[in-house]
Amino acid sequence: MTELDDFRARVGEFISTHAEWAGTSAGGTAHHDDGDGVVARGKAFQNALADAGLAALTYPVEFGGAGLDAEHQKAFDEESSGYEMPSRQFMVGIGICAPTLLEHGTDEQRRAYLPALLRADAVWCQLFSEPGAGSDVASLQTRAER
Repeated sequence: MTELDDFRARVGEFISTHAEWAGTSAGGTAHHDDGDGVVARGKAFQNALADAGLAALTYPVEFGGAGLDAEHQKAFDEESSGYEMPSRQFMVGIGICAPTLLEHGTDEQRRAYLPALLRADAVWCQLFSEPGAGSDVASLQTRAER
């Protein structure tokens, strides 16, 4: 058994313990909680994911990640396919803001913000609000006047 096989088995065990098969209830949503229940369950899941060393698999360890490679991320994605991931409501912060901070932030900023963001101890979002466009950034318009 290879290291990647061991990793895949660890992910499968974690996911089967902490997530629910997406088909558990009608519509593919395992829970229909109020907002507070969804957030609490999502934070608990994301904390457990980080504690298990499975959050931000390809991020450096010093910034809250697991320091693994793309093959590990692929294995995780395959093992978790079909499961309801309770922390998906944090994916704007984790999936958009965190990569931007990783790419463009200073090491001091990365150490200060990424670990809490990746654990969902801090929740970030990205908002766009432009006159005539709202959150539809593609419809932004500009003009210049002398």
